Parts: sequence; C-alpha cells; structure tokens
Amino acid sequence: MGQLVIKDKKGLTLIEVIVSLAVLLIVFLGMMQTVAISVNFNVKNSLRDEAVKIAGERMNTLKNTAFTDSILNNTGGAYVPDDVDPTTIGVQSTVTRSFRNFDVVFTSERGVEDINTDNKRANIRITWSWRGENYIHEIQSMLVQE
Repeated sequence: MGQLVIKDKKGLTLIEVIVSLAVLLIVFLGMMQTVAISVNFNVKNSLRDEAVKIAGERMNTLKNTAFTDSILNNTGGAYVPDDVDPTTIGVQSTVTRSFRNFDVVFTSERGVEDINTDNKRANIRITWSWRGENYIHEIQSMLVQE
C-alpha cells in the first residue's frame, strides 16, 4: 500500500485570508471617510439653507415695514443688529436652530442706505459658525416709497 497523494488541494491558507481581510479593511476605511465627508457637506448645505430662509424672512419684514419707520433709518452702509422691534434690542437679532443634536446660532444684521427720498437699499447679513469656521450669507433689495 502506497501513500495517498492529494493533488488538487482546495481551500485558502491563513496568509491568503489575512491578506484579503487587510484589503477589505483598507476599502472600508476609504468608504467611511467618504461617508464622513458627505455628511459634513450635507450639514453645511442645511445650515446655508437655513441662513437663506432667515435672510428672506428678515427681508420680507423690512419690505412690509412702513417706509418712514425708524427701522429703515439710514445706517450709512454699516450693519447694525437686525431687531424687528426696537423695544427688544439685541433679543431678535439672533436665531437658534437645532440640527442633528446640536444648536447653531444665526446672527442677523441689517444695513440701510438712502438712495434718494423715494428709494432705499436694504442689506441683510446672516452670520453663523460651525466647526470653528465662520460663514456669511448676504442679500439686498431696493425699498420704494409708495
């Protein structure tokens, strides 16, 4: 009786398994980094969208204000806190919104320039910070005395 010789060995060695697991680990780490970057961009876009919404609301308030109201006094192009009600100075110039378990404070400022006796230019600036970076969104509109 001779020895039994197996020619077509099937299966993986331990080295092959470890190498394939290392390759899979590198692929998954790259995918996790991609997910983290996309979440970061989504949050930035959500914050920007909220700033656009707040700026639009503030501008609509200015547009619906009487042309001679003290809120529309000329600031000479300088920005001042955007308080809708002058009796609550500093209270309404900030808006806090919650996003994915954290709060972001948006600060609203306005600037009004007299163009002539019947026209004014209103500027709204919204600022906020996220992850140590400061962001700004500005809009402007002409206000016409009717």
